[in-house]
Amino acid sequence: MGSFFKTWDQKIAQFRHVASFVGGMLVALGIFTQVDINTLIDATVKIGTALGTIAAAVGVIVPIVSARFAGQSAAPEAQIAKVAALADAPTAGQPGLQQEAKEALVSATAALPEVSKVKLDQSAPQSMVDNTPPNVKKDSL
Repeated sequence: MGSFFKTWDQKIAQFRHVASFVGGMLVALGIFTQVDINTLIDATVKIGTALGTIAAAVGVIVPIVSARFAGQSAAPEAQIAKVAALADAPTAGQPGLQQEAKEALVSATAALPEVSKVKLDQSAPQSMVDNTPPNVKKDSL
């Protein structure tokens, strides 16, 4: 059936009121004595301290793990794989994106120093030259 309230804040407020009522009834009925309440408060403080320590540890560990993933993502092999996947993947709703990715890949490859040393062979098909992106000088190939 679900909760009566839809938002998280409403549910938390509802829980606070129920918890206050139940706690008050337990004290009023004598189920909890003053000593039990102090013990409960001490336990709550200890739990809060432990959660604070865990949060501090997570605050230190998360940037280290994030840095590791960022380093892997920035590796040349990963970048090449991402561009290749984008160039091969069909792009529903963005028909020009696949062609744009292919042009970016060709442009990036043409900008490499090793590629600039290679001259265009006369036996190369004319379609390779025709499909060169407009921002790459065809005579530099």
